[in-house]
Amino acid sequence: MSLEEEVGYIDEVILEEHRSVLAEVPNQGRLNRAMCCICHARIRHMRVHCCVNHLCWFACPASACWGCEAPTNKWARHLALSHNSVDSSDLHFSTAHFPYFCVLIDILFTLLQSLLRLHAPADLLTYVLDQSLFPAVSGNELPFPDLVVSALRLYCQRASLPEPDSFDISPPNHLLSITHWRILSKILATLPNSSQLSVKECKSTLADPVLLSNTSPDYIDSHFHLDALLSRTRHHNFEDLESDVDHQGIHLTHLICNYVFPSSWSKRARQVGECAKLYSTVGVHPHQVCSSRVMDDHIVHIEDSLAGGGFVALGEVGLDFTSVCKHGNCRNKRLCQEEKFRSQRLFLRRVVPLAERFDKVLVLHTRDREDGSAAEEVRQIIVDLGLCHLRIHRHCFVGSVGELKR
Repeated sequence: MSLEEEVGYIDEVILEEHRSVLAEVPNQGRLNRAMCCICHARIRHMRVHCCVNHLCWFACPASACWGCEAPTNKWARHLALSHNSVDSSDLHFSTAHFPYFCVLIDILFTLLQSLLRLHAPADLLTYVLDQSLFPAVSGNELPFPDLVVSALRLYCQRASLPEPDSFDISPPNHLLSITHWRILSKILATLPNSSQLSVKECKSTLADPVLLSNTSPDYIDSHFHLDALLSRTRHHNFEDLESDVDHQGIHLTHLICNYVFPSSWSKRARQVGECAKLYSTVGVHPHQVCSSRVMDDHIVHIEDSLAGGGFVALGEVGLDFTSVCKHGNCRNKRLCQEEKFRSQRLFLRRVVPLAERFDKVLVLHTRDREDGSAAEEVRQIIVDLGLCHLRIHRHCFVGSVGELKR
């Protein structure tokens, strides 16, 4: 039996032992085939066409070759032959590849967020829904194979995302629904050719992805709010929380908790406890910056905390132009908001020099209405203070390449 007969009737080039094979198709009926939304070719087997010619290699994980990281529609025997092996078990998608697949999804989400100029990867679902970038699918078609669904559920557990009963694609009901090849194809159709190529070539930079799949990976959490997490989960301290969590094979070696809410400062010692892998920072979240009198008290507390030890960084501090007035009796919310922004700028100028004084890393928080104004103003303040040499952790960076270079 020939490759074409075994794989099926296809229109596009596939590989067999490094040869290009093109299955010839008669002209009759070509116009009745569906049109590819990306290249506008008339295609009979759309999934194979999109996965082989347009999408990243893992867009259809169940039909990809996980040995050479390439899209394919080959059966097990042909995969084994192309790799000079009688065993193709390591080449087909399996539970052993789930952790690596989760990493690849993160890379894809970050790339799409950048190409679409969204504020965060979580905005991808909203973008797809707003632009109606999803197909009309009959009720008899399952969006994802069972094995892929299991991998998506693992991603949900690791990313603390809610798990739906099913991952629908018409319309998508979950962020992970947009990883379906039909939706990815429609997203690509809205992008210029250069961006389409970036998605096609999307890969991991891991030197040995198999190592990630076969061992329990080590992770560092560089930024989280332990006080808020304990409040939501109703745990007493970090040790209490960790003993009650299913780690799903993830090994957290170091964690940095940011104490930026003044109401929680006095709770830090109890909440952190004696955990050796837990490190703390101290600062004031821009939303929490208030009047000059309160500001003085906050700066004194930060100075005392950094001088006393136990903190690895100053922050997070910065500017947040999404802050709103929450005073119930405020007569003019606009003026109140402008006063809050002035207080943020003053506080930032006063607190940043403490990072140099106590030789600490500076954790920056910048957020605006996606125009880059907050980040540029924070950068200018640091330049004005002559503190460009500081070690800086730019928390949740979503800016452009140009901003990064500046």
